Amino acid sequence: MQNSSIILRPINKSDFSSLDQHFGATSVYKKPLKLWDQYLSEQQNKIRAVRVVTLNNQVIGFGTLKFDSAYPYFKSKNIPEINDVLIAPEFRNKGYARALIKSLEEIAKQKKYIKVGIAVGLYKDYGPAQRLYIKMDYIPDCNGITYNNEYVIPGSTYPVDDDLLLWMSKEL
Repeated sequence: MQNSSIILRPINKSDFSSLDQHFGATSVYKKPLKLWDQYLSEQQNKIRAVRVVTLNNQVIGFGTLKFDSAYPYFKSKNIPEINDVLIAPEFRNKGYARALIKSLEEIAKQKKYIKVGIAVGLYKDYGPAQRLYIKMDYIPDCNGITYNNEYVIPGSTYPVDDDLLLWMSKEL
């Protein structure tokens, strides 16, 4: 990482404005403002751990760890899912996503999970994430791809969008 003033910490209500600025409805990500309330509530109810990445007191990214994945294979194997990892574009390629993922892996370890999972989209915008996850020792789970958390059916047609995913996991 290029800057030592990075802090990874749980989300709090005071982060909402900054999160909305980088990732909200007017950004390319189109995340609704109510998502931050949902994440805070799920964190408080121990459904998910949420971490924000701050640099010089500015939120530049976030990610979550869902303890009960909606993906059938992870759910059946009690594998928590790293989910919704985003770093603002102007702060990418500086090691912040790697640090964020490592912090979420550490939470999984502390909770005594033996594996952690992650999914990645299949079109070009996800290229850097695909490369990063492989470099961080994530490997495909051998179940192919899903659309909306359901296994795709050979010969069927699916949109190539954010819901068409390859699932990967890593031993902790």
